[in-house]
Amino acid sequence: MYWMAIRVSLFYVQSLLFTNVLHRVLEMQTIIVTLLENFEFSPPPQTEKTRIYRKPAGGLMAPMVEGGRCAWMGLVVKSLEE
Repeated sequence: MYWMAIRVSLFYVQSLLFTNVLHRVLEMQTIIVTLLENFEFSPPPQTEKTRIYRKPAGGLMAPMVEGGRCAWMGLVVKSLEE
């Protein structure tokens, strides 16, 4: 009987963990939808100082500014309520 109680409690813990993960995913989706509905996201204007190139970085391609030492991708955020 003791092993059955442990088995049931493990199942309960697993179901709680799955529920917790599901709630986190739903919270992230809610935040993303809210941001996308209320703000406009765009890359910065391309000038000679901020021209963005794709450069290899550790086996992956990353956005970098010419002459920069690390990956960088600027982002312009504007409110849609204007």
